[in-house]
Amino acid sequence: MFFLVWYLIASGKFDYRKLGNFFRQENLVFIFILFLLLIICNLLFSKRYQIFLNILPKKISFKTSLTIIMIGIFYNNFFPGGVGGDLIRIYYLKRKEKISIPEGSAITLFDRFLGMSGLVFVAFFSMWLISRHSDFGSTVLNENPFLLTLTIICPIVIIAVVLMLFLLKIPKVYKLLELVLSKLLFGSKMISFMNTFQIIVKNTKTLLITFAICIFGHIITLISISIVAYILYPDIQSVYATMAVAGVAILTSVVPITPGNIGVTEGVADILYSAFGIRDGAGATIFALWRVITALFSLTGGIFYLYYGSGQSIKADMKKDQEGS
Repeated sequence: MFFLVWYLIASGKFDYRKLGNFFRQENLVFIFILFLLLIICNLLFSKRYQIFLNILPKKISFKTSLTIIMIGIFYNNFFPGGVGGDLIRIYYLKRKEKISIPEGSAITLFDRFLGMSGLVFVAFFSMWLISRHSDFGSTVLNENPFLLTLTIICPIVIIAVVLMLFLLKIPKVYKLLELVLSKLLFGSKMISFMNTFQIIVKNTKTLLITFAICIFGHIITLISISIVAYILYPDIQSVYATMAVAGVAILTSVVPITPGNIGVTEGVADILYSAFGIRDGAGATIFALWRVITALFSLTGGIFYLYYGSGQSIKADMKKDQEGS
């Protein structure tokens, strides 16, 4: 995290002097609301994960789901590419809840997949909002190859997701896919993975509820970033621009161009803010500070790891396995 802050300051993408403005006494109420929204957002994502987990015969408590999510967030901020959190979720489910790796992988992958789908949906709305704002907004999207690619890909991905879910509900299509994958990858483990995946896909009610939770969580994230924007640049234009820009900027943060996409997300935000006449690094500063805030918030995952004994119990299980072998 210290390297992150140093890089953003050294590259000129983060106006560190704004930190003083952010932590002023008159902003404490906004900061409290901001962290409350972050808590609500992660409670929602924990509930979504619990709903998926409870598709299995063994029921998982909300406390367990919350612990897994928070530990995963902690790992995501300290592993390149943000994949460490997913791996630790699967590992935790195996060690603590005795859920097999294929089942845990299927649920975790689908949870990540749904989260990404919701983010694409929000990003597509963001780009529509930017293009509708002014002719210059459309020009910004069309003249930047990276953003133009996103503009084209987003609706394609949304259509592809809906089509894939529809096709997987057809027994013959599903069986063919299961047969092909089981021959190519891991045999019986792939069949177990696909069976879990099929249970999720067939449950339309679960899909609709979890997708609604996903969209609501992303909207809370947009509001949270808008609060950061208001604290740093207290005018309506910056808040409106942030609500429009945030969906695209967050989506670019998961495209692995640099470690953690440091600098890329901030650069994209700066370009998009220019569509609203906001320049001088305001967009980059807002999203750089948001990156620091989320990194600090992720440290609570470390508290979950230690306080609930998760790390100690996993280590104890590993020691038993070693002694048994």
